[in-house]
Amino acid sequence: MNQDKTRIIVPAQGVDPYQTRHSSVPVEFEEKKGACFGDCVIEHPLGMGGAAAVYLAKHQKLEVLRAIKVLKGQFRNDSQFKKRFLKEAKLVAGLDHPAIVRIHTVGEADGKPFIEMEWIDGTSLRRLFEERGAMPPAVAVAIAEQVAHALAYAHTAPIADGAGVVHRDIKPENILVQKDGRIKLVDFGIARTMESSNDTVAGTIIGTLHYMSPEQIDGRNADARSDLYSLSVVLYEMLTGFAPFTAATFTAIIKKISEGRYVSLKRVNPRTARIVSDIVRKGLRSQAEERFQTATELSEAFRALRVRTRLDPDQIVREWLFSGKAPDLVNTRKRIRYFVYACLFAGAAGLYFYADHNPRAEEKAVYTQPVMADSAVPIVPVRDTLSRAVPQGQETIIPSQSLVRKVRVFPKLKPIAKNMPRQVQSPAETRFEQAAALDQRYRRGEVELRDAVRGAWQTYIKEYSKDPASEKFVSDAKKRLLYIINN
Repeated sequence: MNQDKTRIIVPAQGVDPYQTRHSSVPVEFEEKKGACFGDCVIEHPLGMGGAAAVYLAKHQKLEVLRAIKVLKGQFRNDSQFKKRFLKEAKLVAGLDHPAIVRIHTVGEADGKPFIEMEWIDGTSLRRLFEERGAMPPAVAVAIAEQVAHALAYAHTAPIADGAGVVHRDIKPENILVQKDGRIKLVDFGIARTMESSNDTVAGTIIGTLHYMSPEQIDGRNADARSDLYSLSVVLYEMLTGFAPFTAATFTAIIKKISEGRYVSLKRVNPRTARIVSDIVRKGLRSQAEERFQTATELSEAFRALRVRTRLDPDQIVREWLFSGKAPDLVNTRKRIRYFVYACLFAGAAGLYFYADHNPRAEEKAVYTQPVMADSAVPIVPVRDTLSRAVPQGQETIIPSQSLVRKVRVFPKLKPIAKNMPRQVQSPAETRFEQAAALDQRYRRGEVELRDAVRGAWQTYIKEYSKDPASEKFVSDAKKRLLYIINN
């Protein structure tokens, strides 16, 4: 009779390394208060995992708190479990990162293998789910960024027998959140080196079902991309409050994971920023080649989102833990405000250029018809703003108000026209209009201005006769001068 060797580690009630998850099922701990493990004395239990229990202990010589991980009694005679248990200490002892739990020593007391670790004053991500539900996007990204940064280090750390460590069991229970907003990655019990062969037996599935990658389920060699897949599952759960692959039976869950069928973030919450949903969608690809290829790449994607808040990841998490507030990951209101400003600016620029290049016909011409020497010269209309004396050489400004006058459907815009940008005249045109204004006064009866008018036209002709751009004005000035001389 063939025996089914398939073993799946699943979330169980009361299984939490640091007693951060409440349970209605009583858990029996083997070690009692006062038991000695090396230089540490047990204070009380913290939590229980699948193969080991964790206790809070006090180091007698250093007088500091430690976490003692003790292998369960039923596994102490199992060489495979004992090997994996001691391997965890060896792997983690070679890692030195602020987001990875530190191993101080390993030993055996009365035939009980134990690992002495640093004690983390915090709570697990699982407990935060149960207490607060889904997290704000900024908080979820800040936590995931810290985990990705720790994995980037672990995957490339030069250890004794390989080029890095694959965790293979990334889940909320193994991510501890400290009071200062920083995280600690714990429980490398089923980790393996990047260069070692897969040490699981045939038909054995190692990991926690809801967070396992398709290659783990198929029993294939799981590399660093498998950890990134599990982290994407955790990120999805942080954003929604539930895991992406859920079903009534293990078989149905495995089928969903293999096929990559889950409810997209946009359907769960239409207000989710597209860039966040794109990161999750890429991280949950069934084919490893289509996911993020390195933890550094995923960490940079999170960082690009987080820097918009102008806060460090631990600051975001700490603020949320104590006040419940979190910054906007994508500031929709600010983006809308900037969009409105851009539209207003573009509209104002359009009004300016359209008005400057489309003046009214009566504003475009300085005079109505040429003045002939042998004909009666009509009084030429000149702008009121130019009838005042203007110092020689100073440019005259003409308001561009034609567009607002044309747009009759917006009568409220007419007052704005007075403050619209103005068009600059050339010096030749300005001097011509000054002389033309004086010429009008002479023709209206102020005969005493005859010499002044004649001198003005003579000076104008002398100064601008060689300027091709002023040919039209010089020609008219000559006709007006001839009229003054003959009359």
